[in-house]
Amino acid sequence: MANPRNEYVKRRWQRLIEEYGAKCNMCEKQWDLEFAHLEPTTCHGKGRGKRKRLEDILRHPTSYRLLCETCHDLRDGRSIRKRQSDYFRAMEEG
Repeated sequence: MANPRNEYVKRRWQRLIEEYGAKCNMCEKQWDLEFAHLEPTTCHGKGRGKRKRLEDILRHPTSYRLLCETCHDLRDGRSIRKRQSDYFRAMEEG
């Protein structure tokens, strides 16, 4: 049986994506969506857990915007080529 707390987080996460328009705020792509910080909150960095991130977005809704992975990388000044090169390397390795 699935953990009710995890099920709640999944359902609420999906509703939150819909509340933010269900598309990238920059390019309007509708997949690979992430919540990007507009300003720092108490929850930062990857690996914080989906429940903690959800709680932070609900507490600070104007501090986030919905972006696709690529636009999030571009906005934060990260290279998107690393992820692309990792993908192609994995394809070559089989």
